[in-house]
Amino acid sequence: MLKYIYKALTPRYSIVVLLAAALALSCEDTITFEVNGDDHYQGTEEAYGFLRNVSTSRTSTAFDLGNDSPVFIPIYFGLTKEVDENVTVSLTADASLVELYNTENFTEYQAFPTTLVTVPSTLTVQKLHKNSMTVEIEIAPDPTLETGTYLFGVRATTSSQEITLEEESRTLYYFVRVIGDIPTNDKPGGIKTLCYVEVNGNNILNVGQYVLEDTGEQFFDHAVIFAANPRLDPETGRAYLWMNPNVRNVVDNPEIYVRPLQRKGIKVLMGLLGGDDVAGLASLKDDALRDYARQICDIVEHYGLDGVDFDDEYAGYVHPEYPGSGTQMARLAIEVRRLMPDKVLTLYEIGAGTNMPSTVDGHVMADVFDYSQQVYYGSWRDNSYIGMPRARYSPTAIWVNSTAVSTYRNHAQRIVDGGYGFFFMYDLNAVDATDYISEGSEIMFGQKVKLSGELYGKDW
Repeated sequence: MLKYIYKALTPRYSIVVLLAAALALSCEDTITFEVNGDDHYQGTEEAYGFLRNVSTSRTSTAFDLGNDSPVFIPIYFGLTKEVDENVTVSLTADASLVELYNTENFTEYQAFPTTLVTVPSTLTVQKLHKNSMTVEIEIAPDPTLETGTYLFGVRATTSSQEITLEEESRTLYYFVRVIGDIPTNDKPGGIKTLCYVEVNGNNILNVGQYVLEDTGEQFFDHAVIFAANPRLDPETGRAYLWMNPNVRNVVDNPEIYVRPLQRKGIKVLMGLLGGDDVAGLASLKDDALRDYARQICDIVEHYGLDGVDFDDEYAGYVHPEYPGSGTQMARLAIEVRRLMPDKVLTLYEIGAGTNMPSTVDGHVMADVFDYSQQVYYGSWRDNSYIGMPRARYSPTAIWVNSTAVSTYRNHAQRIVDGGYGFFFMYDLNAVDATDYISEGSEIMFGQKVKLSGELYGKDW
């Protein structure tokens, strides 16, 4: 049974609430589409060089840094064509790049101390090869650093006359989210989990009550507040983000419903649900798209959330002036990613999410989003519509206490056997689900789960 069939039965409210907050510093007016990958160089006879992360083609990535363990980031240097000599590339962690980034993007990120960053001094692409060997950047923890997001950049230079090295291809940016003593919840096998919570009737705090029985890590890594909706103001024609009273109560009381989860290492996302209005996630263009992306940015920054989930589930796009398009939804996500490079973006693959091109305006959509999940409960889909790699894709959707246990166990085993790194569940409520969740947890993590405290009912 589909989630959207169930959600159509949940109460909807008619009170319009529009957040009136100053634009966050990271939200600027212009939209610029960067070019990732090698498409930019097709048709040229020159050999171009590019510095890349192994895991993504994005030129800016984010990660958490605790107090105990260093973080290792694999990178390599590539060429668009082989050349007749060895190409030696020098790498440096350049503090001036932070000032450059802040100036170009109207941001005020603090520089991460480069004394804590170890970068290999050189990379070499051997003669008649296109890629160097993979090396690792090491980022060391420092308990004296205040929590928050920091930034540093790594730049590549070369004296080789055989290659052309453009500015946008020679630099990688890293957003370091210093989390201090907050646990990283790195479970055995490395599988990450996400749960939607229908806050119209349930308390999101229950996501933080399920822990692995032996080692104590949180079972859930992400919690989605379900959900805010795009609406169109009939008088001004402006699209805005609308939140019903239940969603508003959660975000208006972050110390009660958000911070306790974050202190447990759980990232809290705002769900963006295309509703029964002409302004859907896939119908906005140009100024309206940029304005709506800024509003999303405002809400995430204002309430201290960790990101957003895109769910184009209800919008019918019946208005001729607002047709739905997978490409337009992709552009909205690209702009949100540009405004929030250090936040988590996830995609519920439904509606426009099923016809979104894998590459839009030079952006690989599987790199714009951090994770994506299929939507049909109890079913299995091997491949993501946007080409999300297995390490960041959930091919299954499990409805807590509703999907058959045999199906849940079977899919958990297929997650492990297939090398998938993401697992999606829906509709956690105040009913004890330890026995049910344990059926898959034993397979994925080698442990059952237990409650770390009492479950919460809706208390507002």
